[in-house]
Amino acid sequence: MQTSAYARISNLLTGAVFLLGAFSTFAIMGGDALGRVNLLYLLLLFVAWPVCAMLLLFISPFLQQRASLTLQLINLPLWPPGWQQKVLKRKHQDDWQVQVFYLAQKLALSFSLACSMALIFSLLFSDVNFVWRSTLLSAEHILPVLKAIALPWWFLDAAQPLQNLLEQTRDSRLIAPQGTADYGAWWPFLIMAQLCYGVVPRLLSLSWSRYCLQQLTQASAIHNEPTSEALKNPQPEAPQLTTVAEPELPLPEYNLLYWNALPTELKHSLYAVLGTPNNAFQGGATGHPDTEQQALSATLPLVVVTAAWEPPMGELADLLQAGTGYLLPLDWNSEASQWLPVSTHYLNEWRRFCKPLPQWQLIRAEGLL
Repeated sequence: MQTSAYARISNLLTGAVFLLGAFSTFAIMGGDALGRVNLLYLLLLFVAWPVCAMLLLFISPFLQQRASLTLQLINLPLWPPGWQQKVLKRKHQDDWQVQVFYLAQKLALSFSLACSMALIFSLLFSDVNFVWRSTLLSAEHILPVLKAIALPWWFLDAAQPLQNLLEQTRDSRLIAPQGTADYGAWWPFLIMAQLCYGVVPRLLSLSWSRYCLQQLTQASAIHNEPTSEALKNPQPEAPQLTTVAEPELPLPEYNLLYWNALPTELKHSLYAVLGTPNNAFQGGATGHPDTEQQALSATLPLVVVTAAWEPPMGELADLLQAGTGYLLPLDWNSEASQWLPVSTHYLNEWRRFCKPLPQWQLIRAEGLL
């Protein structure tokens, strides 16, 4: 199920990409000073770009470093920190890759639909003259390429490229224009190209990714659904809570691992109370597993700083099984860069979390407030 932060980022990205597609098409359809539109530019936008994007989509699973433009967009610092953290912490969930794939197809379809609508809008309200220009290529060079592009709609004669039309619509300062050329006759070919290479493939991939998401959601719901036997179990016992220690601060030497992103101003005030760490690492949703392992393998005591308001996660528990040190849950206001007291409810959650981890000591730093 999508979180509200994910839905907001998804909707904003979709709207931005839609505007980008419409703007790029309108920019090309504006043509030159005489209003002539270069056919080859439209083919780059309607055919070359969608085909390259689909090829990248198919080969990305075989790349060691997956190139995901959608993921890069999510990582941009323009989103509110709260939204971005809520979205990025989902990367440890089973459906994260499918969510990113679904959003990528949604953005690509939005871009193609915007291009199609801008093309039809331009044709409805403007007399468009399509021409093509090239210093190196001739009509004999381009015609086989256009016929190959038009293979998916071979049954539509009106949308097929013709040798005569190609020769008549060539534009050059050295060749007089053909007075009888039908410059607007390329529009059926361009609309079919946009539909076959831009809209239909992305519509199919979007439907497939939506189907995969639904399957994962149903499987998760079945897994989490309590069975009749579970309902017969007695009420669980009260949770066992570990004690909260207050070590002597500042600590002499230690390393620091941020499980959540912490504003820079608060880092400085934290160092003033806790002591400046020998090394600081970033883990969790905004970090990298290699960095987390590097922090755990160091010989100095490790302090893990977590957001107190977030429920303890299994990923953090798995990580802490391999190390030892101090766990410090903190609460803060990112917008005001201000520390907040950790509520008893949140602190008890972390006391319960830390109870089965005797090698980790739950601490608090009263000097921050």
